[in-house]
This record gives sequence, structure tokens and C-alpha cells, in this order.
Amino acid sequence: MSSCIFTGSFDPFTTGHMDIAKRAEKVFDKVYIAVLKNEFKATMFTMKQREEIAKAAVLNLSNAEVICYDGMAVDIAKKLNVNAIIRGIRSSVDLDYEREMAFLNSKFNSDIETLFIISNCPHISSTGARQLIEYGGDLSEVLTKAQIKIINNFKITR
Repeated sequence: MSSCIFTGSFDPFTTGHMDIAKRAEKVFDKVYIAVLKNEFKATMFTMKQREEIAKAAVLNLSNAEVICYDGMAVDIAKKLNVNAIIRGIRSSVDLDYEREMAFLNSKFNSDIETLFIISNCPHISSTGARQLIEYGGDLSEVLTKAQIKIINNFKITR
């Protein structure tokens, strides 16, 4: 069985992320969506909330599983016996950053490949979603109805 891990802070998991997950699911039997715990990054949502938001988004994907992790992507990939890390690319800026991360990951574990999927939704970002949430904008293009319902139930501290 082939499997991959799609990693990110997912603050929140957007329809752009869903695009990448769906396309990864076409190639792999199992797609782990790994919500990153990053002590150095301020997030709008707690890790538990980000996990809940991501789970709501992928309910209809048959081979996706949302997990949380604290540490390096290559470590969780090894633990899950996964040999591919999926990263979404929206722009040349993303590509430059992700290329560097892929290089570093290969230095920690050369058995794990990083594969890039070019986004079909380059205009959708978690940053944009957070701004729409913060200022009461229309979320219908960036989040699913189930995600919006969950977020509306959270008490967001600013």
C-alpha cells in the first residue's frame, strides 16, 4: 500500500489544501494530513481546533486521515512508514521555500521524497482565510460549509 504525508500548519485547512489532498489521493492509497505544531509560529487556531477544521474538510475523502504532530515531517513520515511528503505550490515564492525544505529533509532522511503538487487554487491561502474570518468576509470559496460552522462555534482570541 502506498501512502504519503501532506504536512502544514493548516491555520486553517482551506479548499486550496483540499485540492492538493484530493489530487494526492488519486496517486496514493493513503494520505495522512499532518497538522504541524510549531512553537515559533503564532496561529489563530489551537492545534486541536486546526485538527477539527481539517477533519471537517476531508470527511468525503475515503483515503485521508488527519493527524497532529510535533517535530519534523521526516520523523513522522518514518514513524508512519511513508516515503513521500506532499507539498502544495501556489507560486514561485512557495517553490523556492519548499525546494529548500525538501533539500533539508533529504539530509535528515534520504529515503523520503518530497513531491510538489501545483495548486489549482493559487489565490486561496490560510492567511487570506484568517483575514476573512477576522473581518467577517465571505468564506464560501475558501472553506467548506462544515468548516465554517465549526469556526463559528469557536471563541477566537485576538
